[in-house]
Amino acid sequence: MSDLAERAAGLLGSTVAETRPFAGGSLSSIEFLRLADGREMLVKSSPSPRAEARMLQAIRAAGVPAPEVFAADDVVLAIERLPDDGGLSHAWTDLGRVLAKLHDTTGEAYGWEDDYAFNRLAIRNTASDDWPRFYAENRLLAAARGTGADVERRVEALCRRLGDVLPKTPRPSLLHGDLWSGNVLASKGRISGLIDPACYHGDGEIDIAMLGLFARPTGAFFEAYGALPAGHRERAPVYALWPALVHLNLFGSGYRGMVEGYLAQAGFCGRLSSPADAYPASARFGLSLFRRTATYRSMSQPTIITVAITGSLPKKADNRAVPITVAEQIESTHEAFEAGASLVHCHVRNDDETPSSDPEKFARLMEGVRKHCPGMIVQFSTGGRSGNGRERGGMLSLKPDMASLSTGSVNFPTRVYENAPDLVDWLAEEMLRYGVKPEIEAFDLSMIFQAATMTKDGRIAGPLHVQFVMGVKNAMPADRDSFAFFAKTLNRLAPDATFTGAGIGRHQTTLIDWSLEEGGHCRTGLEDNVRLSRDELAPSNAALVRLAVERCEAHGRRAATPDEARRILSLAAA
Repeated sequence: MSDLAERAAGLLGSTVAETRPFAGGSLSSIEFLRLADGREMLVKSSPSPRAEARMLQAIRAAGVPAPEVFAADDVVLAIERLPDDGGLSHAWTDLGRVLAKLHDTTGEAYGWEDDYAFNRLAIRNTASDDWPRFYAENRLLAAARGTGADVERRVEALCRRLGDVLPKTPRPSLLHGDLWSGNVLASKGRISGLIDPACYHGDGEIDIAMLGLFARPTGAFFEAYGALPAGHRERAPVYALWPALVHLNLFGSGYRGMVEGYLAQAGFCGRLSSPADAYPASARFGLSLFRRTATYRSMSQPTIITVAITGSLPKKADNRAVPITVAEQIESTHEAFEAGASLVHCHVRNDDETPSSDPEKFARLMEGVRKHCPGMIVQFSTGGRSGNGRERGGMLSLKPDMASLSTGSVNFPTRVYENAPDLVDWLAEEMLRYGVKPEIEAFDLSMIFQAATMTKDGRIAGPLHVQFVMGVKNAMPADRDSFAFFAKTLNRLAPDATFTGAGIGRHQTTLIDWSLEEGGHCRTGLEDNVRLSRDELAPSNAALVRLAVERCEAHGRRAATPDEARRILSLAAA
């Protein structure tokens, strides 16, 4: 029994009947609690439980759904558990309506009654009647401290010009203040609640900019929200810069590329020797940071970024961002595509989150990806967790661009990943029959040799594309020398082959770096790793793709466009 649960029970005049961990954010711990009198709730620690309680109450007072507060003191917050089926993709219209209602509630000045903090980052909310000054002093400058001298200088230069960029007296709307998609609960096409707020009064456009940080609000959302004031597109990167700086400050260099991008969009590019060296960006981009435009033209070698969006194992309990339904997967893939992924590795799931090989689900997923992600390469998984025997290839007749193919068996943590020779041959035959290019999933060296043999005797159409998978327990460990030997061996056996590095769990970024160093491509996504860092869950597949894009930049590479990826893999144009 936890101290948190016992404290909450005491505040509510009862005792603990049941408690268990509940998936939550990176800055607080959350538990499910059932009291002896039958009441159920969530209890959480937070830097300022009483302040958070007042924020939730303010949101509810505005007529907007949020958890009811049952109790709060200086240590614990006990709140209502709201339904959440992860269905934001079906609730964008309702979110637009809900957010408009929240922003219709206004204050007398910019700020909030409480100061608070995101972990070690203090957030001041002293009332002001000058919005650009409030936003500069209490948001941008505060979050920029400690992020590096070059970023700090550019933020300071931007703040001196905020009066020319932001309206002086926009409507002081009630803001959620931390409105990323993970803080929006949805059920059956409706918003069930906004959670984890960081409320204050300010320009409502900042909530919308924050929402676009890790998600892609739809046209239906904007239609329901209502018309935005003139100039909102120019202000969007300035407003998105604040949460990006917070992430860089708290969670490290994985967010530097995001900050650099928003500074560039706001007109402050490049490293500065002094604030006066700031210069306007020549190009303007939309709110989505990594659109596939000329952003990376200075880097010559294109890199295929594969996003493995869901896999067979991760569940919502591991990370709420894991997409399970076909609709969630399409939405998550679209976000990853916008962030820089050019190839999506697809599994499908049943409603209970177990793996499936249902061709109808694969068909709907491929249809959605091709509609919303033009040119993106679609790769189906024929992995062994989704079905038995030939059931694993039952969807190949749908003619995806690619499909995974393991050319041998290997031990996994609790089972044998069995790929009998006759099944491997049958899957390869089906891929030839339907014009599907295999991606060889190599868990050990023998699989590379077998793939080369199958190419030479015509069972696989070349040129080969091989994925080196490292970090699976009981299989190939993440070892730098072994990776280099894999790459060297593949080049010797099949000089025209291409390869990708895939690291499992904490090895994901390491394998990205190794693969880039060896001239290969990279894979990321929630299938292999649900975290951005040891202490932070990944908020989306797109966030992991952005980190991969940053690693490409660090190696003088850039994310390939879908057309480039198709040429590299010898695939037909879309």
